[in-house]
Amino acid sequence: MIDQRTLLGTPATGEVAGSVTSGALPSVACKLALLKARSTNAGSVYVGVGTVTKADGTTDVTTGYELAAGESTPWIPVDNLSRLARICDNAGDALTYLVIL
Repeated sequence: MIDQRTLLGTPATGEVAGSVTSGALPSVACKLALLKARSTNAGSVYVGVGTVTKADGTTDVTTGYELAAGESTPWIPVDNLSRLARICDNAGDALTYLVIL
């Protein structure tokens, strides 16, 4: 029997506290990442790269991918979570992640 972990990798999970200022996600080596806004969030979480910003109705290249409460990203191929950043509508709006190592 083939061990699926050998084919897919080992999963790991965690949580990132909310912040109203842009900040990098923690340094976690991975192959794939799935990010989800907590279902109890009062506002949205925006995920991007570098200094990510919230959507504000203007055209720019820094606005993050918006996740409303309970929404998740598709699988993102990335070698480390720290390549991604987040900003939240509220300091209490957290983000959870599932990665494949």
